[in-house]
Amino acid sequence: ESETTQKIRQDWALYMERLCYFFTVEFFCKKAVAILMQENADQPAFLGFRKCIEVLFKRYKKDKGEKDIPEQTWLEFIFDEATSEYDAKRINNLLFFAGITKEELALTPRKNADDGEKKKSDDKIEAQKTDHAEHEATPKKPAFDGDMKLYARVEALVKEGKPQFQLFSICRQEKLGGNSAIFKAIRAVMADQAKQAKGST
Repeated sequence: ESETTQKIRQDWALYMERLCYFFTVEFFCKKAVAILMQENADQPAFLGFRKCIEVLFKRYKKDKGEKDIPEQTWLEFIFDEATSEYDAKRINNLLFFAGITKEELALTPRKNADDGEKKKSDDKIEAQKTDHAEHEATPKKPAFDGDMKLYARVEALVKEGKPQFQLFSICRQEKLGGNSAIFKAIRAVMADQAKQAKGST
């Protein structure tokens, strides 16, 4: 190859690369459909595109089968709701079926939106079960930061149905604490019992 030819190739390389891009699957297929979808009286050459591609899709779906092509319309087939864009590979395969593009491309199965929502719901329920199990497995700590011996005694007396004035008397006689400590223990026992009652309903 002569130096002149090499120079010409180098000078035109950028333009040729750009030109080739216009005929890539990603650009050409999306742009072709987007333009042909603009059916109006000002573009008579585009009229009938939707009808033609609908007929093409029905034949394509029949050839491939319901399992591979679950979509019911050609627009559902070529439009990707996840990205809100046309799917270039799916358009390419429709055009390949019509003998326009040169090769059929492998398609990535789409996830069913309902399946995704169901999985989220199942995951949420499972997480709630786990949290509940962990909560049940965690030992209950009384809302009391004082002498646990005093707390246990007050709790036992409350379960026996002793009135509050007797709680003070008994705990003082047993030298478990003063009035202030006993009062805190009674309040803590009452609070814990209220929580347990609420949790059981």
